[in-house]
Amino acid sequence: DMGLMYSALGNFEKAENYLEQALQIRKQLFTEQSNDYAIALNNKAVLYNQKGHFTDAQSTVNQAIQIAEVKNLDKSILAIMYNNKAYFQQVVGQNQKALEFYETALKMVDDEKSQKSLTYQRVIVNKALLLQEMGKKEDALAIYEKVLKVKKGQFGTNSPDYAHLLNLTASLYMQMGEYKKVESYLQDAYSIYKKKFGDNHPS
Repeated sequence: DMGLMYSALGNFEKAENYLEQALQIRKQLFTEQSNDYAIALNNKAVLYNQKGHFTDAQSTVNQAIQIAEVKNLDKSILAIMYNNKAYFQQVVGQNQKALEFYETALKMVDDEKSQKSLTYQRVIVNKALLLQEMGKKEDALAIYEKVLKVKKGQFGTNSPDYAHLLNLTASLYMQMGEYKKVESYLQDAYSIYKKKFGDNHPS
């Protein structure tokens, strides 16, 4: 957790130190073929990607997935690993491969109950962002609208998560030239952020 925190803060040297310690402790406690070790590897893969070490990120997440599949790790955690693998491919421009891995991740959490989970929503929104990048705007829009409906049912229309998705949808409408919708979505997002965080928050 310390490693992930420092990673989020951009202090990659400290992040790598803590994540490597976690990896070695889990190796001693559970062996290199344990789910705990696979999860620690996945976290380190994310850090490699943030540092721009894309080859290391791919090889490390592949190692994590291989262990997790053998050990029948919880599908939602394995889906996150495949989501990360997809994103790593996307970063280096391998969009078609990225799309395939997003699909693999979604199949693991594709039931009515899972579709309300944060894991499913995270993966499918990432897929929508990729589709948007690939010029498949209508497909991306269908996903955004679907997830907006789910989030509205779960948390109402005043949550920062809902506002974030409104922002993403607005950016897509901007590309599509539907400026009245852009303004409406951004105004709603702005109102939520202002109410939740105040006038001086970066959002």
